[in-house]
Amino acid sequence: MKIRVSLFLLPALLLFSCKPAKEDKGTILDQIFEYKQKIKELEKQLSQINEAEDKKLPKVKILIAAKESVQHTFSVTGMIEAEEFAYVSPEMNGKIKTISVKEGAYVKKGQLLATLHSEIIQNSINELKTGMELAKIMSEKQKKLQEKKVGKEIDYLQAKNKYESLQAKLQTARAQLRLSKVQAPFSGIVDAIHGKVGEMASPARPLFECVNLNTMKITAQIPENYLPHIHEGDSVTMDFPTYPGLRKKTTIRRIGNIIHLGNRTFKIGLQIRNKDKKIKPNMISNLLICDYKGNDFVVPSIALKKDKNRTYLFVVNSENKVEKKYVETGIAIGSKSVITKGLEPGNKVVVEGQNLINAGTKVQILH
Repeated sequence: MKIRVSLFLLPALLLFSCKPAKEDKGTILDQIFEYKQKIKELEKQLSQINEAEDKKLPKVKILIAAKESVQHTFSVTGMIEAEEFAYVSPEMNGKIKTISVKEGAYVKKGQLLATLHSEIIQNSINELKTGMELAKIMSEKQKKLQEKKVGKEIDYLQAKNKYESLQAKLQTARAQLRLSKVQAPFSGIVDAIHGKVGEMASPARPLFECVNLNTMKITAQIPENYLPHIHEGDSVTMDFPTYPGLRKKTTIRRIGNIIHLGNRTFKIGLQIRNKDKKIKPNMISNLLICDYKGNDFVVPSIALKKDKNRTYLFVVNSENKVEKKYVETGIAIGSKSVITKGLEPGNKVVVEGQNLINAGTKVQILH
């Protein structure tokens, strides 16, 4: 306990020790000065005693509880793909007759990329046209004879059937002729050509690689424990090891519905615009995903203590004595924890020295 001496004791001391009035005024002033010096000496001694007592008290550091803006993020690796990418092959077997583009060329959807030799198909078309013209004439003549009741109905039906059959064959041949042309499936860049004029081409072998870099899609595998905390539309910040300093912001477009058995993860999908064409397919990106945002009390996790199944903090009251305060915790953010219940603004939370004290201990607060 600290001891204090006040100068208010001075009159009492003077009254007790003063001699009769015959002493002169100078002597009284000397005595007053002497008493003041003694009081100063006593106060100094008492101060030293109090300091010695304080040194014996456990020393702690505190945090004044106040709510603050809190955000928790985690990082995962994302794989980048083009929204539109295709291996383009001819739809029929044949020898390459022409290649109309070069690698790196920009093409529009439907633009001709290559043709295959189609002379046999063209000859078949010419023959079918000739046969169809003859069949049409025969069909018309048989129809007139039938109308005049001269010809047989069966002859007319056979001529008509032959004409219609040749029409169908001609349509098929023309469709085959169209298959000899290889066209761009979408607007984009011809990134690679895997054939030369004169070589054989087939549906099983890609002849071109086409890509549209305007829009890229990103996929990432997220640990299962984050599933309750992320949602479609959540903000994501992306950076790229290939381009230090480049950052892009996007949102989660899709959350997968299946947990992968091998690594207990689920898939998310994102999309970004790529006007400058810097982002390429198969590049690696780092995704910084926010899974918690709020305004909460935050304390160092090391300050938390356990009492059976309950969590508590030590707080210092107005008399510098320690009290136990039970709390409920939320998400951990690095070395700190969010307190969701139990703390009040202004509480003096012990954050250092908590292992040296118990409830009721008087402490010295270090500043």
